[in-house]
Amino acid sequence: MKPLFENKGILDSNAVTKLALSNEVLMENASLTLAKNIKKQALKRGLKTVLFCIGSGDNGADGLAAARILDSISNLDISIYKVLESKSNLCKLQSQRASNLNLTFVDSFEKADILVDCVFGTGFKPKSAKTNTGLDAKLDIKTALDLEAKESHITNFALSFNKSSAFKIACDCPSMLGSTNSLKANLTIAMGALSLNLYESKAKDYVGKIKIAPLGLKRQKYESGSANSPYFVLEKSDLVLPSRKLQNVNKGTFGHVCVVSGEFKGASLLCAKAASAFGSALVSVLGFDPSVLDPTLMHAEVLPPHANVLVLGPGLGRSNTLRYESLLKEALNKNLKVVLDADMLYLPSLWKILDSYKQADIILTPHPKELFSMLKSPFDSLEKLLDNMHKVASSLTLEYPNVGFVLKGTNTIIANNGKLYINPLGHSSLAKGGSGDVLSGLSGALLAQGYSVKSAAINASLAHALASKTKNPYSFSPLKLIKNVGKLESRLNKK
Repeated sequence: MKPLFENKGILDSNAVTKLALSNEVLMENASLTLAKNIKKQALKRGLKTVLFCIGSGDNGADGLAAARILDSISNLDISIYKVLESKSNLCKLQSQRASNLNLTFVDSFEKADILVDCVFGTGFKPKSAKTNTGLDAKLDIKTALDLEAKESHITNFALSFNKSSAFKIACDCPSMLGSTNSLKANLTIAMGALSLNLYESKAKDYVGKIKIAPLGLKRQKYESGSANSPYFVLEKSDLVLPSRKLQNVNKGTFGHVCVVSGEFKGASLLCAKAASAFGSALVSVLGFDPSVLDPTLMHAEVLPPHANVLVLGPGLGRSNTLRYESLLKEALNKNLKVVLDADMLYLPSLWKILDSYKQADIILTPHPKELFSMLKSPFDSLEKLLDNMHKVASSLTLEYPNVGFVLKGTNTIIANNGKLYINPLGHSSLAKGGSGDVLSGLSGALLAQGYSVKSAAINASLAHALASKTKNPYSFSPLKLIKNVGKLESRLNKK
């Protein structure tokens, strides 16, 4: 896993003040990596022409420096389009250098094989709500009209950029990320370290593949310029699959998961099958006899005496949540580990129970609508909640540090003990009924086998995401997902 940062400006400042590296040195090293990546993509794809789209600040300066370096290390046909006139000192300096070397500047957006987005960096913030006129009432008329013209120019540029079929590379992050004018990239070259905004759910369709550009020092040295970040992005290599290397074992060694069945029995069956496929030695289904459908699953009328994990919620039905509140408390009083999902997340007393059992091992796996219902306030719309998921996750894990919150979404967030772990590996194939039930089963299986809450939540989420890779996402099913979980070790070893 790699750390993520809300504000990389702090890292730059530390590199300058404590490591005696000037901003220009950092920029030259970053631009060299950007230029090398552009050259690599051009050679790989047989592309000839490159258009650098330049902004007014240091992101634009990065692009101008990269254009100069690329000109010296390749035979590519390079053009520079200033979307905005240079304002920062470094941008003006790099523009002068490019002019002195007779690099080609163009007055408008032109077709090219490769487009390089160096307009706005990570410091860009989408504008808040405007007045009815669309402009700040405090501005004088001339300034207001100038701003309106600038916004129109940027909007038209964004439309032309995104409409182009060129291979697109973003410098640090796609410009205007998070706004309606966000540029799209096939490849994002993050300067020095990774920004948190690259892994927001809204960013997933815009950032493409993400690489880090070194700044002339070890990444860890650069990142040490900030206090320990509470944000991390997960990678395939972080997955720790269940191990059965020890041979002197029996079925009691690997845990017993009890899945509660309710109104929609298919959900509990998927959950139970997933728990079995991911290593739980025993899986019981309470309230429904699954043996006619799967002889590896057991039936229970009451909480099995040797169960060490209870999974409660998949397919339960909203009308049944109060009925199973006593079962939840029984399990917690017996020190069972618990996974709560789906309908159980609508339990009115859920937060009171979490307050009463703060030392218990509990994983919650809400999707956005379930989380919205759980929180009630301060968000008056689901959209506002989605825009603040990282803040919400941080708040939840500070209040309930022992709970593992698995906030399902485009990029799933796992929150535990004050830290956030973002899983960007999920696939659109998971947007199908039953996928969440499988995740609950995977989480329960790992808890049953001795994983901590944090480790179970992270590894269940990773396995869930990696098992979802398929060439035909529209035809993917939860049963195929369960089958793929059992093949993860061989699939990962092949790669």
